[in-house]
Order: sequence, then structure tokens, then C-alpha cells
Amino acid sequence: MPTTHSANKIEQLIRGCQRETANFQSGKPHDERPCYALFRLAIEGRSQTAWAAVYTQYRPLVTYWVRKHPQFQYLNEAPDVFVNTAFIRFWKAFPQEKFSRFPTLRALLRYLQICVHSAITDHARWQKRYETELLAWGDKSIQNRQNTSVEQVVIDQF
Repeated sequence: MPTTHSANKIEQLIRGCQRETANFQSGKPHDERPCYALFRLAIEGRSQTAWAAVYTQYRPLVTYWVRKHPQFQYLNEAPDVFVNTAFIRFWKAFPQEKFSRFPTLRALLRYLQICVHSAITDHARWQKRYETELLAWGDKSIQNRQNTSVEQVVIDQF
């Protein structure tokens, strides 16, 4: 359980990140440090509160990336499937000691965007493989039935 001081620090970072994100989105001068520090607490500090704040803060952006991805429209899944998968991939890829490899918020978000791409691409591959196997099974079934009388096909179903 975080101490009151650390909970207050996280709350300050959350508010600062929200403020600076709004500044960025409206084209005003902004400071990425509160958002970067929130990521740091989530990853290096393994703070569940900070991780929940990162998820809440960046979920709309990740959802936008999912919807914008060229393969998304061909997949029969809700955006949240890929949003959650991307965040899971991001989390798993970041042991505490790797955080320093991403010195800016831009670098962290770029990696998160790569996780979105990977989640969608892997799902598309899985879906294609599944459809191919299903079609192959259907073709074998049709071939087997072509050499069998209709009566035998019906009997085989029971």
C-alpha cells in the first residue's frame, strides 16, 4: 500500500500529466516530464496506481491508433481487445532495468504504438491461419462427400 506521500506524489503527477497533455493537444507549450515520471513510477516503481493512471491517460490515444490501423477494419474484434493487448505487451516488455532505454515520453509512446501494431498484426495472422485451416477442412469435407451418396452423408451425420 503506498504511503500518503507517494499517493500525493502520484496524484500530482496525474494532474500534471493531464494538464500537459491538454496543452499539447491544444498546441500550447507543454512539458512532458509529469507524464514521463508517471510512466517511470508505473514501470520502475511497479506502482499499480501509476500504471492505472497511465492506462487511463493513454487509452484514448491507443484506441485511436487501433482504429487508424489499416488492418483493423478487416478484423472482427472490438478496439478494446487490441487496446488491452497492446498495454499488456508494453507492460511485459518492460522489466524495470529497461526503462532507461526510453529517455523521452515520445520514445515510450512510440513503443506503445508498436505494441498496437504487433497486437493487430498477430491477430490478423492468427485469423488468416484459422480461416485457411477452416477452408481446408471444408474442402476435405466436400471432397469426401463428392464420393459419397447423399444418403450416406446424412447417415454419417447421426
